Amino acid sequence: MFNTQRFKRLYAAFSSVFKKQSAFGSPLSAADLDERHNCTLTFEDVVGREMVYDCAEEDVVDEDTNTQLKRVRLNYPSITPQRLFGWIGMLLSTVAAPTGTSANEVQTITSDATGGTFTATFAFEGLTATTPALAYNITATNFKKALENLSSIGEGNISSVTGTLATGFVVTFGGKLAKTNVPLISIGAGSLTGNSGAPTVAQTVQGGNKYHAATRSTDDTLAKTSFGFGYENNSEPALEYYDCVVESITINLNRRRLLTAEIVLLGRFTPEELEAFDDPECVILPGIKGEDCKIKINGQYLLEEFWQGTITLNNAVPTDEDAFPFSGPDVSNWERGDKPTYPLTFQILGSEGDTIGNLVKAGTKVGIEFLLGDAGNRCALIFPNVLMKFASNPIQYVGTKRRSAHNIEATPHKDATLLAPFRAEAFLDQTAAFLQS
Repeated sequence: MFNTQRFKRLYAAFSSVFKKQSAFGSPLSAADLDERHNCTLTFEDVVGREMVYDCAEEDVVDEDTNTQLKRVRLNYPSITPQRLFGWIGMLLSTVAAPTGTSANEVQTITSDATGGTFTATFAFEGLTATTPALAYNITATNFKKALENLSSIGEGNISSVTGTLATGFVVTFGGKLAKTNVPLISIGAGSLTGNSGAPTVAQTVQGGNKYHAATRSTDDTLAKTSFGFGYENNSEPALEYYDCVVESITINLNRRRLLTAEIVLLGRFTPEELEAFDDPECVILPGIKGEDCKIKINGQYLLEEFWQGTITLNNAVPTDEDAFPFSGPDVSNWERGDKPTYPLTFQILGSEGDTIGNLVKAGTKVGIEFLLGDAGNRCALIFPNVLMKFASNPIQYVGTKRRSAHNIEATPHKDATLLAPFRAEAFLDQTAAFLQS
């Protein structure tokens, strides 16, 4: 049976780097619970009871509690790539140590031309654009403007341009392209004259961020974590739920809105008091915007075509007798269920006979990637082997312009290399490994 409780002015504190417990029954320390999340919590009591009847097996005379656990729903009206990846890492339960370094991309463009014009082309994640003809002696300020006018770069995404074409334009990326390993700008010689005239482009600093990779544990073991909660301006001590695992994650994408997520945890029924705990300050961090997300199907980036979608990741954790000891009502351990599910639903602008429509009709398994956030601050979910199907209403008209969109339901299948249907990766500022104990 379920007893739903909702608390107002309740705060929740988690490990900022998503530490896991060292063992079942060993909660994280108060010091580890160092960050508040802007989410609402709903608690459910999941209690199994056995009725005892009278001798006539007619009326209940007593009842025993056989099993008890707590289900906690964390609803995020917005969520950062780091937090989303942290929860996905908990769900999958294996995260590798980070690799790479954090740096903005710097490229140097040089030519010894003494006259004429040139063009600059930049191609990145499905967008390619070329400047109009630019004079060989264009200033750094105007060259920066020309680059930012490209749809594949965008305003505010070049941090600086210094120098000249003769001494070398030093182009530093920033904004939504900060900490990103971007392709080289391609320079068209156009009508450049004098000397050799041939332009060169060199990567002075390789852009990038810390790379984190999460894969599903091979033995059904689930990472356990803890969280603290209390009431603002309340003298009562904070409490801690521990031995918590991620039961499911639901991610909602809409091109016009912030990405939202629901994280469902399972944990011990009764919390413990947190001693010497100072609740952290509430810091609202910028969440992932729908406009900054991309979907990649069969190697093709869908930008304007992607409308909305839902990603559901469910560990199918057993909550029946398998989770409990021979005697006693409290959970003894958690494991991933035998049949975890990862259904995908999404809407893609288009109509019958287009590329996506034909892919769905063909019934061929394809790779699908959800790229959530800017390239240098991103959580990505990679499904290598997905069978797409039309929903029962295959075409729907969306938006104020009533454009046609494919309604697609997709089932990720097991990948022979991963030995699982999906993996996750992230490019983040976090230097510490996720799931440390």
